[in-house]
Amino acid sequence: LFKCFQDGVLIANAGTGEILVANPFFLSMTGYPHEEVTGKKLWETACLSRIVPDQKNFDKLRQEKMVRRDRQTLVTSSGSLLDVEFICHSFNVLDQAMVCFTLRDITERVEMENKMMYLSHHDTLTGLYNRNYFEEELRRLENSRQHPISVFVLDMDNLKKVNDQYGHAAGDALLKCVAQVLLTCFRDEDILSRIGGDEFAILLPKTNAEATEKIQQRMERT
Repeated sequence: LFKCFQDGVLIANAGTGEILVANPFFLSMTGYPHEEVTGKKLWETACLSRIVPDQKNFDKLRQEKMVRRDRQTLVTSSGSLLDVEFICHSFNVLDQAMVCFTLRDITERVEMENKMMYLSHHDTLTGLYNRNYFEEELRRLENSRQHPISVFVLDMDNLKKVNDQYGHAAGDALLKCVAQVLLTCFRDEDILSRIGGDEFAILLPKTNAEATEKIQQRMERT
């Protein structure tokens, strides 16, 4: 089972932190040969540098019977990073205290979660933030120290006419074009949102009326 298990598994001495054995899947995940993993202290291995950075951290782990941590980072031999679920079990074998680390690759799950989070906050057509995120940020900024706050609200003229005459693909292209123009006119910290079919709104933290007027003039020239 240890050899065939489709998660990375390490077994280490609980007293010294020395890695006694690593299963083939762990070696495949990390790209390290067995001899570069076993015989080392857990905190001395590059692959575990972000999970068990030092002996103090390891001592805290081994005091618990079971520790589970989500979204930990495993470092491969090529330097790439893997999102993993990390579980640490403490147990005894013939009166010898051991710890078992199980590491499950959750890269696909994390990518899906990140994608879902992106879609929940962004307009799929333009890539700008959506109305829901705009309203969340508006409430947050109301109670923040980022005053004064300026707001731009604008819409496109004749979008319906473009859709009727040239088709919705042309209207979509026009909306994307407007979004790109807006991105060139505002700062990275400004919150650009598409809040309706042809409506856009922009929140500008720490921006007074004078600065807002200059931005408006730049936007009109663009």
